[in-house]
Amino acid sequence: MGGAHFLPQTAYGGLNAFSFEAGGGVDLMPHHRRLGYRLQADMVGTRFFGTYQYSPKISAGVVFKF
Repeated sequence: MGGAHFLPQTAYGGLNAFSFEAGGGVDLMPHHRRLGYRLQADMVGTRFFGTYQYSPKISAGVVFKF
């Protein structure tokens, strides 16, 4: 949870808004013990001008365990 700031100023409302980010992920570890894959999905939300905006984020990566 946090806050967001909108620029430039408009006549429709305030410049500051409540924001949040929620999500989760999973690590997939195949037979290789040191190499794996990570999948993650998040949702970022803000509320400006009396309307909610939702922005999905999806990411993938390679994990190397030392």
